[in-house]
Amino acid sequence: MKSGGNGWLVQPLHERKLRTERCIYMLSRVKRLFVIKTRWEAYLIIYALALGAMTRGAHYTEIYPGWPGYVLMAATAGAVFIGGAKILDAIRYEHEARQAKVTPAAEAPVEPQVDVPADALDESDAYLLARQSSRTVHVGGSDQIH
Repeated sequence: MKSGGNGWLVQPLHERKLRTERCIYMLSRVKRLFVIKTRWEAYLIIYALALGAMTRGAHYTEIYPGWPGYVLMAATAGAVFIGGAKILDAIRYEHEARQAKVTPAAEAPVEPQVDVPADALDESDAYLLARQSSRTVHVGGSDQIH
């Protein structure tokens, strides 16, 4: 590296690229800390949210005595229920998406073929039915529309 006041400007390009790649790698590792991966982690976060919400709700009952405080306390509890349900649904969705990626095409479920009598449909109806259901439709036993 050359000496001077603008040391980072005169660094070779490959050194700056390596430093940038290391920085991106470290940021991706820090980002993983904030990703909820398991249901256990989700339950811990929901518990922490509920603890904070109930503390806030207790303060609401002191600040607003009577039914307004209890309504606000119920609202904080309801927010935790809704947020917790969303977190658990998102984890289930991500798990199912990962499982769908892992499932090979040979083991994927095969949709059954639909047999339709020849006099029940004309060609345009059979074509629309095949497009909507993404299945093979047999019209008259010999024609196939995909």
